[in-house]
Amino acid sequence: MRAITSCCLTVFLLLGGCSTVPTLPNAKPAVADAIWDGEQPALCLALSGGGIRSGAVSLGVLQGLHEQGLLQETDLVSTVSGGGYPVYGLIATAVKAPNSTLDSLLADGSKFITTSEDLPFISADDGVLAAFLGGAGVSVSVISTILGPTPDIVERATLSYLYALDIHETFVGYMAPNGDGISLAQSKSVGQGLAFPYWIIQTSASTGLRPPLNAHRYEFGDVFELSPDWIGSDTFGYMRSYISDLTLMDSVVASAAAIDAPRTNNDDFAVPDWAKRIGFGLGVGVSLQDGKQVFLSDGGFIENQAVIPLLRRSCKNILALDASHDPDAKMRGWSNVAKYMHANGWQVSVPHFVKGTSPADKPKDAWHLPSHLYALSGSKPDQTRVDILVMKLGIDQSEVGLYPAAVQDFWREQLGNGIKEPGCNGLKRLKNRCTFPQQATVTQLFKPAEFRAYRCLGYHLVKDVVSRPSSGPLYRPDAVFSSIDCAAPPPAPDVPNPADTLQ
Repeated sequence: MRAITSCCLTVFLLLGGCSTVPTLPNAKPAVADAIWDGEQPALCLALSGGGIRSGAVSLGVLQGLHEQGLLQETDLVSTVSGGGYPVYGLIATAVKAPNSTLDSLLADGSKFITTSEDLPFISADDGVLAAFLGGAGVSVSVISTILGPTPDIVERATLSYLYALDIHETFVGYMAPNGDGISLAQSKSVGQGLAFPYWIIQTSASTGLRPPLNAHRYEFGDVFELSPDWIGSDTFGYMRSYISDLTLMDSVVASAAAIDAPRTNNDDFAVPDWAKRIGFGLGVGVSLQDGKQVFLSDGGFIENQAVIPLLRRSCKNILALDASHDPDAKMRGWSNVAKYMHANGWQVSVPHFVKGTSPADKPKDAWHLPSHLYALSGSKPDQTRVDILVMKLGIDQSEVGLYPAAVQDFWREQLGNGIKEPGCNGLKRLKNRCTFPQQATVTQLFKPAEFRAYRCLGYHLVKDVVSRPSSGPLYRPDAVFSSIDCAAPPPAPDVPNPADTLQ
C-alpha cells in the first residue's frame, strides 16, 4: 500500500479495525483428486515474497526469462506475497487489453512496464485514508465509485482495499475498466491466451474464518495453494475445483497478508489479538467445497520462497528468485525448505553458492556476494531428483560497474555520502530503512526510480543465470540481451568500462 508510517499505522489500528473480514461462501461440492495430472514438470519458476521489492524484481525476472525463451518453456510458476504482483498484473492487463501478448507486455518500454514505474507504490496518504474510512464509517463502495473500479475484495475490508488498490494501480494502471474482479476460474483461460505458465499462489491456512491469534503456529501442511483449478493443502486436502467467489486479487492480497502475522518468529510487528477479534485483517475467510472453513493468510509465514508447491509436484528443475529480506545472507529461508524436504524423506544435498564459498558471516559481507547463484538439490524416496537454482538478491561491491545503469545509479544514491556498509536494522526499527537492495519489507517506500532499479536487478539476475555453464539446462551460450532501459551506461571519457567484459 502506499505508505503507512508508524504514526499512521497506530491510528489505523485504532480506527480501521472495524472493517469486517471478508467471508466468501461457496456451496460447490468437493472433488478430491491428485494435485498434478501431467508428467513430471521439467522447468518451474518460484517467485519469493518480499513485498513490492519482490514484485519489482520478479517483473524483471519475467522480462529476462521471456527474452531468452525460458518463460515459454516453464511449466509452473509458484508465487508468494509480492512475487504474485506481476502475475496478477499480466493477467489483469490481458483482460483489459484482450489482444495483449507476452511479447507486447514484457517488451522493454511497453506500457505495462512503464506503468509500473510511473507512481510511487507507497504514499503518505494511505494511512490517513485508511483511518478515515474505518473511523468515519464511510462506505468503501462509495469511495470505490469515486476512485474508480477496484478489486472485489475492497468492498469487504478497508486495509485490503488500499492494498489491492496499490497493486492494481502499479501493475495494471489507475482506474482500469476491466481486469479488477477476474475470478480464479476466468484467469486460467486468460493465462492460456497469453501462453503464460500455469500459476500457483501460496497462502497459509488456519481453521475458521478469522485471523489466527498470536499464539498460533503454522506447520508445513498448512501451505495452502490457490490456482485456477486446484486449491488445498496437506492439512485440508486438495480439491480439483476453485472457490467460486474468490478473485485473483483476493488470492494475491491473502498471499501477502503479513500484517496478520501471528508471533511465530522474532518480529515485533504483529496485529494484536484484540484487533483480530473485532475483524481486523488482510486475509480472507472462505468456506471450502466440503464445508470446512479456513482463513487464508500470508504464505510466507511457513515458507517464503514459494518452493513447496513445486516440490510437491517434483519439478525436475526449479529456478527460484530469493527477494526475501535477508541482510546477513544466511539463506535461512532455504534452511526451512531443506527441513521440509528432510521431513518428507528426501535425501538433500548441502546447499551452497555455486562458486563454492560459504555465506557471509557479518551483515556487511552480504554485499560482497560470492555469487548471485545458490544451489541445492534433493531426491525423493522413489529416486525422483529435483535441482533448485536460486537467484540471490544482492550486489557485489567489487563489480558494481557490471550491473545495469539503473542499478548503479540507485546504488550510488543509497551508498553515497561515505556510507561504508548497509544500514540494515531488520524489522524492529521501522524508521530506519535498510539500504538498497535489502531494506525490510515493511519499510518499503518505493519511488519510480527504485522500482526501476529493482526491476533491472531482476533482469540482471537472469542474465547472470543464463551466462553461466553451472546453471545446467538454463545455460544459454548464445544468449543476446537487448534491453535498453537496463543497459550498462556508456564509459566516461578515458575510463575503461567494466561492462565490456560481458560483451
